[in-house]
Amino acid sequence: MAVKKFDEEYFTQRYYRGKEGSYPKKIDWGAVLKVFKECGCKRVLDVGCAYGFSVQQGLAMGLDMYGVDISDYAVKRAEKLGLKNRVKRGDVCQLPFESEFFDGVMCIHVLEHIPDFHKALEEINRVLKMGGIFYVALPLVSHKDFYSEPTHVNGYTAPQWRQFFRQHGFRMKKHFVKVRGNILKHIPFGVSIASKIFTWQRWRKDLRETRLHEACTHELRNVFVKVRR
Repeated sequence: MAVKKFDEEYFTQRYYRGKEGSYPKKIDWGAVLKVFKECGCKRVLDVGCAYGFSVQQGLAMGLDMYGVDISDYAVKRAEKLGLKNRVKRGDVCQLPFESEFFDGVMCIHVLEHIPDFHKALEEINRVLKMGGIFYVALPLVSHKDFYSEPTHVNGYTAPQWRQFFRQHGFRMKKHFVKVRGNILKHIPFGVSIASKIFTWQRWRKDLRETRLHEACTHELRNVFVKVRR
């Protein structure tokens, strides 16, 4: 992945639509990070963290939060926010961390930019502990503006992406996560018949919301757990 694609011009003009700080700060990082808190994660990595707004929020929430980004410009901006020891310059295909170092990894609107996304998923799997949480969000190929961004190189449907995640050792944990408002709880594994019926009804509700979300926003937003292959 060419670093020059993600220089100052990319962040200030395209990524932020000419209004620096507008897009990432509008993401409800608290809602995203709450997923990791609910799942008992302590150390979390944001792959493609840009200026590190998520890292700031994660630290404020008591998480041992780290970030990594391919852009020298973005990392320098993160350092100005006091995140020098928290945000590292690095490639998702060769993450600068030890194996099984994190309880959780988040990857928001990153994989669509990575030519060798299979290698990226293997690296994410490597640094994530067994049973760890993988939160991913990305635009689907059906989005009308998908190919208007020249750095978008991977256009797939939601089922295709989920199949890729399964191939790399990630099993679905939550069908859909709202980034604003209440977070849908993950599917519990009840033992009684009543519990199983309730679980099935909630699973169907979550699935309906997933399909509605993907149909309206053309974005995949799922939570996975690392499993043995």
